[in-house]
Parts: sequence; C-alpha cells; structure tokens
Amino acid sequence: MKKQLILLFMLMLLFSLTSCFEDDNIVNSSVYNDDIEYYHYDQHGKEIHYTKCKHRIVIYVNSEEKVNEVLDAIKGQVTVDCTLSKIIWASIDSTRTDIVKNIKSIKNVESVHYMVITKGGFFQVASNSINIIFKENIDVYKFLEKAGISNLVAKVEKARFTDEPIYTVYFITTNLDFYKLSRDLYKAGSCVYVGPNFCMELIPYNF
Repeated sequence: MKKQLILLFMLMLLFSLTSCFEDDNIVNSSVYNDDIEYYHYDQHGKEIHYTKCKHRIVIYVNSEEKVNEVLDAIKGQVTVDCTLSKIIWASIDSTRTDIVKNIKSIKNVESVHYMVITKGGFFQVASNSINIIFKENIDVYKFLEKAGISNLVAKVEKARFTDEPIYTVYFITTNLDFYKLSRDLYKAGSCVYVGPNFCMELIPYNF
C-alpha cells in the first residue's frame, strides 16, 4: 500500500510538471509581464535563466488583515491554491492578457509576480529580499547607498556561522524587479554573487 501511494504521488508530480511546461510553451507575446527578463548571474558571471510559468502567480498583499478583501476582489479571475500570511498563491488563464494588470490595480495589492521554474523542476517566486556575497569585507550599507537603493532597504542580515561577507538584504516592498536589481548590483563589481532570495514551492500540488 505504501509503495502504491508513493507511485501515485510521483505520477501526480510528473503530470503537474508536464502540464505546466506545456502551458508555458504557449507563444503569447502580449502577456502582461512588465517586460521582465528572468535571469541573474552566477558566481562565474554566467546567466542563470528561469522559465516563466505563465499560469501561476503569487500575489503579495500589503497586510495580512487585507487578504480576505483581496480574495473577494479577485474572485472569478483566478483559482486560489493557498494563502500564507499575506501571500496568495494562485493559478490564472495564461491566455488572458489582462488578469495580472487588473490584479495589480486592486486596492491593497502590493505586487504580483509570475512563478518561475528551475532546471530541477522546482517552482519559485521572488520574495522581498536578495542574497549578496561580496568579494571582500566591505560596508554593506555604504554599498547599498552608493547603489542608490538604501531608501528601499528594510533591514540587512549577515549570514550566521560564517565569517564570509554574505548578506540577505530585505526591502520595504515586493514591488521591485529583483532580477534586474540583482544584475545591476552584480555589475557594480564588488560582488561574487547577487540573486533573488526565492520563496520556494517544492511540491506543485493542485496544479
């Protein structure tokens, strides 16, 4: 019985992954996506690309208290898969070019991001933070100020249990292009690595 359940789970996982890739291969250049290019650089300066899942989005709400209001406002436009704190995970009709734009205009919606698929088949979405590894110990606050983004920073945390100059920078909003931001900071020349700090959904259930 246990082996049968494991086999059933694996088949469901394979089906959901396959259906997502099929949907993402739809050629629809008019899909509203803010012209975001989904890539940043690895520690060798090579581009890390992600496949955009055109029918899966994450909606960030301004506060947890406003989630129910937003859920009411998006009824009929999306299929809500789950909510977590002030985050709404949802599926949309990828052929509808107006849905994301409409959701972004709803009161108390902070931002909307398409989910992306990694080469390993995991589903991820940008959060409100990025990870930075510096080439040497420098003043991270001066670095962010020089980059002109210190006014957007909520807090900075240094990685624990290491002396390496590794930081997570949290921003006051999720309404940023964290891929472009990571690329721009990397190109400043002081970093070994800069990349979005992803929220990860390991199991694509209900898709």
